[in-house]
Amino acid sequence: MPLPDSCLSKYLSQYVELDDAEVALVSTFETRAVTFPKSHRIRQAGERIEHLFAVKSGWLFTSTNLPDGRRHLLRVCVPGDLIGLSDIGYAHATNDLNTCNDVVLCSLPRQEL
Repeated sequence: MPLPDSCLSKYLSQYVELDDAEVALVSTFETRAVTFPKSHRIRQAGERIEHLFAVKSGWLFTSTNLPDGRRHLLRVCVPGDLIGLSDIGYAHATNDLNTCNDVVLCSLPRQEL
């Protein structure tokens, strides 16, 4: 059973049942909560990927810039989402990550996964 305020264990519990030891391990990642303000670029395409993120509160979006200068929105991220799994095989980000409003993210260092 996930912890009431554990966004990552709630996310993982949608796919697999977690025992108490697994929930405790997952919750250790969530001690690294970081707050970002509205309209902030957290990561830009091409930057080295050091962290995945679990969304604790707020909304974000991923996007890419098209050759003609327009921005293409790829994904909207809401509380409970895990950000970065699609880029886990890459050393550098393939898209931008921006906040829609004030956001709290749980930072998950790639090397600890």
